[in-house]
Amino acid sequence: MRIAVVGGAGAMGRVVVADAARSKGVEEVWIVDRDEGAAEAVRRWVGSSKVGVRSGAALLAETLAGASAVVNAASHRLNVEVMGACLDVGAHYTDLGGLYHYALRQYELDEDFRAAGLSAAISMGSAPGITNMLAAAACERLDTVESIELVDVTIPSRGSSPDDPYAPPYAASTIIDEFTEAAPMFLDGKIELRPAGSGAKVYSFPEGDVECVYTIHSEPATLPRSYAAKGIQRVEWRLGLPSVDSVRLRSFVAAGLASREPVEVDGVLVAPRDVLVATLQRQPGAPPDPGAVSYFLSTSTA
Repeated sequence: MRIAVVGGAGAMGRVVVADAARSKGVEEVWIVDRDEGAAEAVRRWVGSSKVGVRSGAALLAETLAGASAVVNAASHRLNVEVMGACLDVGAHYTDLGGLYHYALRQYELDEDFRAAGLSAAISMGSAPGITNMLAAAACERLDTVESIELVDVTIPSRGSSPDDPYAPPYAASTIIDEFTEAAPMFLDGKIELRPAGSGAKVYSFPEGDVECVYTIHSEPATLPRSYAAKGIQRVEWRLGLPSVDSVRLRSFVAAGLASREPVEVDGVLVAPRDVLVATLQRQPGAPPDPGAVSYFLSTSTA
């Protein structure tokens, strides 16, 4: 089996590459990334003869030709494009999430994948992904399912300061979307748009209480379809970040740094959001916190 990892030089992609290289039955793993220097660094880091680099600058279908399966670990904005390339070359597909609107567009390719005899498993990262599997474990034991409540929480083991280095825990563009775009929730049998950061609810964990809020995510798009036959009426998703990170991100938004409206700087029009994303992506981040705990919580009620 040959596995291509689009965005394989990124923070998530490199872990996918390393895991695939260790997997039985995998003959080759291709890192497909626009940054060939970073891709080469990941290849050396993994240290497996199975791993090679393919330029992400070429036509996608040509780059993926010969792959048995493709993982899109790059932006969710590429999900539909990568799926189309998989149909062209006859490869199975998965990704790490679609951030609601893209997940809905991906469903439109379901019949094409079935007709081609190919599998496409969407939204299979940690959240969405682990959260969906936890929901499935609960729902398969129930004859009817009224609601599913999902929470993703990170609890640091040490104190933090606004002066500490900061880099987002995942793609900067994604986390900015989560703090700015309206959050679709499946409430009373239909989708309702709620403001980003609304719906605050406190959850208790062994390490303490965490306030979690609505953000745009894939699960309200996917789970109502999966459990429609069981009478699902409600799917809620909430995110709980360390408080200092939430304050930082809310401050960026409040200051207009997440705006797509261009501003003129020395005669050049630039979008504040583009500058913010580029700046966050190059941050080294704080030192790893080995004691940090992440929780993926999914509860289902009948």
